[in-house]
This record gives sequence, C-alpha cells and structure tokens, in this order.
Amino acid sequence: MRAAAALAERVRLGVHPYEALGLEVERIAGDWDVVRTLRETYPLAADQQQRRVCDGQKVLAAARDGTLIAGLPADLAARLAPLDEVLDTYADLLVADGVHALVTGHADLANAAMEAAAGLGAPPDLRAIRTPREATTVRVSAWVLLLAAATPTGPDADPAAVADPTWDAALAPILGGTDDGASSASLTGGAYEGLPNTADADLRAAIGADLGARLVQLVALAQSAHDALAALDPGAAGASQAVTDAAVRWNIDLGATLPTSSADAGPGTAERRDAIVVALADRLQTAASLPPADVRRALRTLAGRPELPVIPIVPRAVLPVLRSRLGLDREWLEIVAAVRPRLAALEARQLDAAQPAWPSAIAAPGGSTDPWHATGPVVLAYGPGLSSFGSKVALAAIDGWSESVPSRRHTTTAAFGFNAPKSRAPQAVLVAVPPDLTQRLDNAGLLDVVLETREMAHARVPAQNSAASLSHAMSTALVSARSPLSFLANWPA
Repeated sequence: MRAAAALAERVRLGVHPYEALGLEVERIAGDWDVVRTLRETYPLAADQQQRRVCDGQKVLAAARDGTLIAGLPADLAARLAPLDEVLDTYADLLVADGVHALVTGHADLANAAMEAAAGLGAPPDLRAIRTPREATTVRVSAWVLLLAAATPTGPDADPAAVADPTWDAALAPILGGTDDGASSASLTGGAYEGLPNTADADLRAAIGADLGARLVQLVALAQSAHDALAALDPGAAGASQAVTDAAVRWNIDLGATLPTSSADAGPGTAERRDAIVVALADRLQTAASLPPADVRRALRTLAGRPELPVIPIVPRAVLPVLRSRLGLDREWLEIVAAVRPRLAALEARQLDAAQPAWPSAIAAPGGSTDPWHATGPVVLAYGPGLSSFGSKVALAAIDGWSESVPSRRHTTTAAFGFNAPKSRAPQAVLVAVPPDLTQRLDNAGLLDVVLETREMAHARVPAQNSAASLSHAMSTALVSARSPLSFLANWPA
C-alpha cells in the first residue's frame, strides 16, 4: 500500500508511470552495472543514451515472462516480482478513489481518478485510503426560474419555439450549453419544505411530462411538413419560395445540394425540395430511435437546433418553498462564482448595470434563508420567475454540488501492530455467588472467590513426567484421578 501510494505521488509530480516504475526497478537492482544494462536494453526512448531511467513496464514484463537479458543477476526477477503487486494495488487504489469520489458527490475528482487509471492524467489525492474528517454533506442547487411561455401551436409553428418556448439567446452564457446531466434539476439530498418525500420523483415526472408533450407535438409538426413538401409540385407557383421558407424554418442547410444535371447552374426547386424531405425523414427516424431519457436530444434533433438547452416548464407546486433574500449576490454569489464557472456568468449578469438585477430566493430547512445552512439541502434561485404569480414556471438548473461541512468534534482512532500468540486459551466465565445470600458480595469476598477458584483449578493437560503411564498428551477429561489413569490401560492388544 505504501509503495503504491509513493508511486502515485511520483506520477502526481509529473513523472510518467513507466518512468516511476523504472525508478523502483533501478532501486531494487542496486548495482550500477545492472542499472546501466537495464537502461541500454529497456530504454524509455531510443535516444536516451543511459541518461534516463529504464522503462519499468518493459522490465517487469520481461521478468514476468522469464525473458530478461542474459548477464543480469539470477535473482533479479524474484526481487522484482513484488512490483507487480504494487502496480495492481496502484490501479485498485485509483478505481477505489474514483468510486469513493463519485458516491460522495465529487464527480470531477472521480473523472480525474479514471483518467489517471487510463494513463491519461495525473492521479488526484487518494482520499479513499485516508481517514476523513467527520462532516455533514450538504446538497446545494442553483436554479434560474424564467417566465413560463406558451408553446406555439398550429401547422406554421416555429419548431425551435416548440422545442424550447422560453429560450432566449441572450441567456445562453448563463443557462449553459446542452449538458443535460448538468442542467437537470433534482431535489435530492434531504427533505424540502412544503414537499413530500417523493419530491424528486414528482419533479422528474413533471419534467418528463412537459418534454414528452413537446416531443409529440414536434414529431407531428415535422411529419406534417415532410408530407406537405413531398406532395409539393416543384413547378407550381410559389413552390420555390415555399421550399426556401421550409429550409429556414427547419434550419436545413441546402448549400451542399447538387443539381441533377451538370449543365444547371445550381440545384432547382425539385432538388432542394427533395433534400429537405430527406433531412426531415432522417430527423424523424433518429428521434424515434432515441431512448425516452434522451427526450432533450430528440427535440434538438427534430428542430435542427443543437444549441437549445430545452428548459422544462413545471408546476410551481412541485418546487420547494422559496423565500426572498436580499443581499445574496454579495453574501454568496460572488464567493462561489470564483470557484464555480457555471455561476460566473450569472454573477456577470447581476453586475451588469444595463440590465435589471434578478431577484433571488432561498429554500432551506426550517424556513431558513441562510445560504450557508449547516445541514441542507439548500436551493438558491434567481430569475424573473420568482416574482411572477403564474401556476407554472420554466426551471433551468445551472449548477449543483455537494459540500462537506466539518464537524466540531472528531473521533480519532489508532491501530497498533503486535505479534499475537499462536494459540489462545479458551475463554471462561466465572460466576461468583456470595456465601450469604442476604448480603451483597463485597470486594474482599470477590477476592476470596477468585483465589479459591485458582487453588481448585486443574491443569488442562497433565504433564507426561507426572504420569508415566500416559504415552502422549491428552485432556484431563480423559484422565482418571486414580489408577488406572487412562482408559487405554489394560486394553487388550
């Protein structure tokens, strides 16, 4: 374990894992002549000329296969064998550290551990093997609540507006991109005021119902546009403009469309119509093949707008009680925005004098408005949706993480190694009864009972020199108090 931790420390300092193994191989080899031979035979680079250490992975592979170059000590392979276990332990520690980081809510550290396990980065601090300080895990979520916009209907509805009715390009820096995992709101980490224990499931169901309804509407809209274009006569009046409008509406690039005849200067109405029909058919097929969990991706695909965050619109009743809090920008946002990039854009908008500052609110246990609540969970919300009185609101989760609040008291334990005896006597319980049942057993009486018990105790195994008729050691349960001592005595041969 210590050797694996030392290997991880070297790699963390910038040494390549094979080079770190090479340092250990050369330390075990010891002799300079052996080290020089290893560097010449198993170099890290072809032009290193003995200036750098040997390639530890190549040496271990050769030692494992019994193909080490002749002239090396005969016992070198045996001395290098423990390094294989060190390498396996190092890999196990990285996996354990990644799992530990993931279950404790530190996905970024888990990603670093997995990158290191794949040899693509330096390992993080191996926290899984450390004794953690006692702390309380607090779930923190940062939301933006926008005004709920009605989804457009009708055959001429804008596909992008159907997919994301509340989308505003000016909010792109704040709402982020299309990372559905980071932008999905959740109510985990504890109980929320005003909501039942099924709060997280209720919120996810509301999000799924809203996005599912949009997908059904957008599929019907795309299918209708596909069928109308397929039936369009290219030679009819206004057909060319209808095709151009459809390409703009569904965000389809016709620049790569080729004319049917090389003599034509460019694609005609028929070629452009067919290109749009094929594109819509491909989008419908792709959206139908996606699992239900990828409903956001299906909406982006159908609308032809991959940059849409697809903000769900949910009933206000599935959200926790949010209490207005003035001064949240200075007390909380400017502190966390320095270390949370997704909140930096929100801080920049709040500091922009050209735009009205969004109101802020907090949901915390016990009706608290403390953004640094010690137990959590804590939800901090910004946006115009806080001051509206509609029954629905557009919910965008811009960030979420778990914090560890150290406890004031910590339990410390220590382990000491010792050589235990190879055999242990069976445990016994002595029940002491007072001689006089009307009086309690005092210390003097207890001492007399213990001493009397020791005097009456017999050896577990009688010594052979005290009983010559015993040919071997045996339990006193098999030895009689008077002759014959053993049941084997006078036994017929």
